[in-house]
Amino acid sequence: MTRANVSDRDGASAMIALHAMHLRQVQNVLVDGGYSGVNSQLDVASNLNATVQVAKRNELHRFEVMPQRWVVERSFSWLENYRRLWKNCERQLTPSLQMVVLAFLALLLKRFETASKRTSEAVTDTLSDLMKLWPGRSLTITPDRGKEFAKVQCLTDKFGTPFYFPDPHSPWQRGTNENINGLLREYLPKGTDLDSITDRRIQAYAEQMNNRPRKCLGWKTPYEIFFNVVLHLI
Repeated sequence: MTRANVSDRDGASAMIALHAMHLRQVQNVLVDGGYSGVNSQLDVASNLNATVQVAKRNELHRFEVMPQRWVVERSFSWLENYRRLWKNCERQLTPSLQMVVLAFLALLLKRFETASKRTSEAVTDTLSDLMKLWPGRSLTITPDRGKEFAKVQCLTDKFGTPFYFPDPHSPWQRGTNENINGLLREYLPKGTDLDSITDRRIQAYAEQMNNRPRKCLGWKTPYEIFFNVVLHLI
């Protein structure tokens, strides 16, 4: 954390010199184009005995996550969610530093809360309850690669339904699921606290989606296809 009159390059050099002892295991430093000067590379080499790798943005002047620096880019986006860290609006460095600590503490607490509800045991139990309602109707299931699906093999053993996991970073391999997620966002925008949503409201959303005509189904509804019935929606 530096004052506004200190450039990013000078601030990075000062930080490396100050914490060189704690950064002894660093072998390579990934930087953007603003740190590509010779002096910056010399500071890194002399203090850390490490190399500098410059990752430049796309020349089309559009936003693009820089290769191998997505952790840094994502961290900045998290911090910018907090209004006091969005702009340089503090006269002293200490309040800004404290706000950075508080911002990441809030993020970690939120992640811990979410993780406790998405354990593999909880997800497996919920899927088991759903599959019991219509045994034999689920021919295959294609989840994402999240750790919450680590124990689905027991469901295959129990119900005979195989699970297929897509390749990393290949959402098109489960396009129907991605499409449903987009439809769900119409009712529950990303970041919605589901604890505040009643089961009755969720059931109402599910009924609306199940009775929504789909082009891929010949403009029939999922309800009609699943139960082999004909509905008169008008």
